[in-house]
Amino acid sequence: MRKFVIALVVASSWSLGGCGSSGGEDRPNAKAEASASADAEASKSAEAEAELEAEKEAEKQAARAAAQDALDDCEGHLGGLLEALRQIDGRLDVGLTNADLTSRLGDVAVTYNDIPFKKLSVKCVQWVGVPLENAYSEYSKSVTKWDACIDDYYCSVEGAKLAELQGHWSTASKQIDQAKRALSQPKKFTNSGI
Repeated sequence: MRKFVIALVVASSWSLGGCGSSGGEDRPNAKAEASASADAEASKSAEAEAELEAEKEAEKQAARAAAQDALDDCEGHLGGLLEALRQIDGRLDVGLTNADLTSRLGDVAVTYNDIPFKKLSVKCVQWVGVPLENAYSEYSKSVTKWDACIDDYYCSVEGAKLAELQGHWSTASKQIDQAKRALSQPKKFTNSGI
């Protein structure tokens, strides 16, 4: 019977020894699996973050392209008016007669009347159209005052009267510059530009 108990004890110890070593091997595998799982989650998180960044960059690029298209469209419709007003501004710097200014304003009026206002975006009107219209208005006011002075025997275009006309021309020039600057800033034509 003793042999039987010894055999049973020996058999048990082999069996427990096998369990012990297999239990030890399971622990490192569990740690490795947990580490691999954490690495996979971190990788998924990094991929999701990279995808989000790529989407944001694509949205920014699309917004930039849309703004540039809107700016180009605006310049296509108002570029002629801008150029006609810039020519008057440049000519006034070197000297322009009343008749020349009146004639050039007539050309500007023709250009202005050809503008398809219904096709202009709100931002185009706001940033470019309004300043150009203001410039045209200032030049028109100066012509009206100049004509009135010519018709008045006691008026001469010098001193205070000349300064008054130059004030209109200066204001018009600033408005033209404002419109020109707007056409060099696509950001003004983005959806968040206002």
